[in-house]
Amino acid sequence: MDNRFTVVIPAYNEANYIGRCLESLKTQDYAGFWEVIVANNASTDRTREVAESYGFTVVDESQKGISYALRRGCAEAKGDIFLFTDADTQLPSDWISNINAKFNNDPELVAIGGPYLFYDADIAVNFLVKEFIFRIYKKIAPSILPCANMAVKKEVYEKIGGFNPIINWGQDIDLSKRLKSEGKVKFDTDITVVTSFRRYSGGYDRKPIAMAHAVKELCVQLTRCYLVTKKGKIYSKTQREIREDK
Repeated sequence: MDNRFTVVIPAYNEANYIGRCLESLKTQDYAGFWEVIVANNASTDRTREVAESYGFTVVDESQKGISYALRRGCAEAKGDIFLFTDADTQLPSDWISNINAKFNNDPELVAIGGPYLFYDADIAVNFLVKEFIFRIYKKIAPSILPCANMAVKKEVYEKIGGFNPIINWGQDIDLSKRLKSEGKVKFDTDITVVTSFRRYSGGYDRKPIAMAHAVKELCVQLTRCYLVTKKGKIYSKTQREIREDK
């Protein structure tokens, strides 16, 4: 069965990155219906212009915050399954068709997703993430899906109220927790994407320093994931605001 898919991409000042993401979507081999909606979240750069140049739908969300952008994109969607990814993420050509097969093979699934590696990091970083970080992640949060690589049935998404608009970090964790109460949520390593290392490198050019910073950031994320999953903590501030509070 060919499901109907809507890819939702929240974007705030992503003009330098979103082209790669949209280019990778242009190569998708899925024969069924699929569309892409870029939710332009009050960008002040050329994000809208770049996204429009690829022929995909762009909608504007003036209220800043990733959850507001995600909700806006979903509100315009025509698909029966929502696919979420980030503006700086690149998708394999079989991304949609692979996810379609997963849903067809397991009727109990309400959501599925997988890990991400980095297209602009060295082998050591990707080895660390693949062999250690995501193994730990699966132990502490085996049914939590990252928003960079996530698929959710529309009817279930709407039933639970969608993304919580007050959450600006961990919105995917919160959504995954609520989805689990409605059915099967699966973290599947067969579905892997690549994304930018920029959020983890700290802007450092020297590899040892960038690596150390990345390890710290990954450990911080694991800790936050545990707090959100097990303790119900809500991060209403953006990633940048969280860092500036330290």
